[in-house]
Amino acid sequence: MSVKTRLSYQERMVLGFRQVFDVSCLDRKSDCHVQHDFWCAVNSGQVCNCEPDVFLTLAKGRFAVDLQGKAREVH
Repeated sequence: MSVKTRLSYQERMVLGFRQVFDVSCLDRKSDCHVQHDFWCAVNSGQVCNCEPDVFLTLAKGRFAVDLQGKAREVH
């Protein structure tokens, strides 16, 4: 039996970044944007309790990272 664990948004960022980063990104500016829900506990200095949207912006494009850590290009 497989137990599915919920990835934190930090784990999702790392997994997504590992998928899209390559040598074209070296020495180039990149950004990660995490959009928490307005009611999320992180907004009051506590641990995140929502499933925020995660976006990575690199020289080669903008990517959304889903709840399983899979990155897909968005325009």
